[in-house]
Amino acid sequence: MNKILIISILALSFLAGCTEDNDEFFISYDTNYYPIQSGNYNIYDVTEITIDAPSDVYDTTNYQLKEMIGGKYTDNAGKTAYHFLRYTRSDTNAIWQISDVWTLQLTDDRLFLTEENHRFVKLYFPLTLDKIWDGNAYNELDAMEYTVTGLDEPASVKQHSFDSVLTITQEADSSLIHKSYRVEKYARDTGLIYKEITELNSQEIEPGVPLEDRITTGNIYKQWFIENGEDEDYEI
Repeated sequence: MNKILIISILALSFLAGCTEDNDEFFISYDTNYYPIQSGNYNIYDVTEITIDAPSDVYDTTNYQLKEMIGGKYTDNAGKTAYHFLRYTRSDTNAIWQISDVWTLQLTDDRLFLTEENHRFVKLYFPLTLDKIWDGNAYNELDAMEYTVTGLDEPASVKQHSFDSVLTITQEADSSLIHKSYRVEKYARDTGLIYKEITELNSQEIEPGVPLEDRITTGNIYKQWFIENGEDEDYEI
């Protein structure tokens, strides 16, 4: 009986230490919103829309995007980082063509993605609802508040359903003549499942007519998860 009591006390002490004295337990759990393993990849359907009404431009481009975690290396600061490979193809019958090589890095409390020499703080651990950080804190761009607007919620993307989804709203600004909206969604054990960047402008104000129906210029980018896998033959 005494042995059972001692084991119970030790177990409770361990849990208390994890929840009160440090964030290690939560950090290790939250990082599976973006699992990092060389060779892992996600494939997405992408739609890009460009609108320039004065020039009569209404272009829509559809393609597929493959994002793969490449080999790891040690950066100039002695930290472990990973090559982040991006491939595109016009459709499922086309051959993948590499388009970008970015950098991915997970530190004690942050996930960084360096895109075209711009380093973004994509995730900031531990994750809690309404948590805010500057996604541009490590680059020269204007500050941008990233906010956790959804955590461990079920969600569906196309034909896929996920039990635990994280929503990061990067920007949500609108007026009668402008709309800027950026959001990314991550699923546990999968990573990024949805991304949207919307920039709309209008030179006209019509009562009762939504901005989307009177766009002068605009750009819309949407990226939906369709499948994932593992490839040991990554290039870098």
